[in-house]
Amino acid sequence: MNHDGLSPDRQRLLVALRARGPAGSPLTATQQGIWLAEQLDPGTSGYHETVVLRIEGPLDPDLLALVFAHLQAGNDALRARVVDTDREPRQFFDVDAVDWRYVDLSGVPEEHRRARVDRLVAVAAVEPFELATGPLWRARLVRLSETDHVLVVVLHHLITDGWSHGVLLRALARGYPLLAEGSEPPPGEPGYPAWLAARVRREREAVAAGRASEVASRLSDVPYRLRVPGLDPTHPDRVAAELPIPVGPGGWVAFDAACRRFGTTRFMGLTGLFALALGRVSGQGAVVLSAPVADRSGGSAALLGCLISVVPIVVPAVAGSAVRAVVATGTAAVGTALRHTEVPYREVVRAAGWGPAGDDPLTNVGIEEMNAPTGQVRFGKLRVTPTPRTQVRLRHDLTLSVPSQPDQAATLLYPSARWSGGGLDELVAELTALVVETTTVLAA
Repeated sequence: MNHDGLSPDRQRLLVALRARGPAGSPLTATQQGIWLAEQLDPGTSGYHETVVLRIEGPLDPDLLALVFAHLQAGNDALRARVVDTDREPRQFFDVDAVDWRYVDLSGVPEEHRRARVDRLVAVAAVEPFELATGPLWRARLVRLSETDHVLVVVLHHLITDGWSHGVLLRALARGYPLLAEGSEPPPGEPGYPAWLAARVRREREAVAAGRASEVASRLSDVPYRLRVPGLDPTHPDRVAAELPIPVGPGGWVAFDAACRRFGTTRFMGLTGLFALALGRVSGQGAVVLSAPVADRSGGSAALLGCLISVVPIVVPAVAGSAVRAVVATGTAAVGTALRHTEVPYREVVRAAGWGPAGDDPLTNVGIEEMNAPTGQVRFGKLRVTPTPRTQVRLRHDLTLSVPSQPDQAATLLYPSARWSGGGLDELVAELTALVVETTTVLAA
């Protein structure tokens, strides 16, 4: 490269800096996949995570804005940006700007207000982020009346995951009342860049050891594509709708307790039951589920960021099995998948012989565990209620979302434009009946 015009000392410095490589932190394999999808489909890639909260009570907008400023100052992920360097995308943690807007709709006639809010949420959810400059999140506070507000928080998946939604919401719940009484909120958990560096190292070691081929060898039924009446996987609209599994709060608490007595978890038990319900409705055998897994080991439970990997969970055909055996099968399938969380999903795809795709090339069905509360929480004197996740753009035709809170219902997320007819209702009824039956059998 020609460095004419620079002094010899500056030329030597430039060469030395380039030899050291770009600054910043490398992206994990999950982040690299997200970053690439965003280059191909900015704003509509399915990687904008939108949280909508209804806030009732005497809210101080300036105080809430200050809470977000404190959160950004104390959390590396909220200060992140991603730059496409000469060699690879790298992330930096130096963004000071806060993308905060306050919108007063209290003067809009009530019959038009809901439509205005929906439009604002929809725009905020898909507006592309400037990845190279940041911030990679935005907040919009909408005033409906003196005691009624809607808070919209959109975070790029490059800096968040399902577990982090709970971290963020709990930080808001702690920070707002503390600032209201004149106290300083606790700082965010440090260590996100160090976690990323360690994660990248483990991923590279797993690839070098050939573990992707080991995982791919279990995917004999790939690609798995759920085929049921009423599902049109070719429709381009992937905006999510949400359908709860109507067991009831007491029923979910009882199911959790029954799973614990059996020596498993709600997520593992539901993995088996979900596979059985899918098999009964579709007539298909083994099921492959795509599952984001939060790596929260080593004191990282309170970190905010993209700390996940994606694993394929292979559940063998369980049709005709008793529910005890189905739960045991689901538990074993999850346990097997969790032994390979360091193996990048894209490397498993390659080892299985499938190239990259806009949607998941291995399966069109997913399962996730959500850490964020779905019921009402308190910010001091404020009542805060999360609304359904209707602005999510899904990469799968069906996802079972399993909240970690025992009194909250599992839900099915599905792109509503792709579904018609009674296939989805049949699946919900089947899964609901299985949860009730399993609770009774395991409690006996």
